[in-house]
Amino acid sequence: LAIGRRSGYSAYVGWFTGVLGWLHRQRGDLDAALNYAQQALDFSEESGHSWWRAAACAQYATTLLVTGTHRDAAIALLKEGRAQAERGGAEAYVLQCLGPLAEATGSADVLAEADGMLRRIDAPPGSAWLPGADVYHSVARAWAAAGRPDPAREVLDPFRAAARRAGWAWLADIGPKELRLSDIRPN
Repeated sequence: LAIGRRSGYSAYVGWFTGVLGWLHRQRGDLDAALNYAQQALDFSEESGHSWWRAAACAQYATTLLVTGTHRDAAIALLKEGRAQAERGGAEAYVLQCLGPLAEATGSADVLAEADGMLRRIDAPPGSAWLPGADVYHSVARAWAAAGRPDPAREVLDPFRAAARRAGWAWLADIGPKELRLSDIRPN
């Protein structure tokens, strides 16, 4: 952040600030997470970069969803972020909006789209897209909320195993709304 500000190249400031919010959210400091996420949203609007705007929308909306507040505002941000990401051609940012959007709306169509994109990620065997942790968790929670524990496990179990193998065990079970698949009973 400091280098970007000193150099005058500030396009990435919103993205880096959003990552700080994400890290604070993972630590459970939701006040700081909301503060950084709001700053990221403001910076991304100034930069005009579609990828960073999409990322900031996803970060802020996901944090709002974790806090359990402003669900409608979160959904609006996720829809805006998705449109920005699609305009910029950035599938990773589309997916960062689609996963939480599937969870927030309960839409079967959005869930199918997010799940399909998530399963098409081309990673080496035993690996996963670790910075996409929110997506894996959101899609799994959306499947669980739909009463479908098997697809939830298919999405989340390999991600959790990859996160642990990579030394990111803390990322395997993130969030105050942690999905406990062992507690879900099939219909």
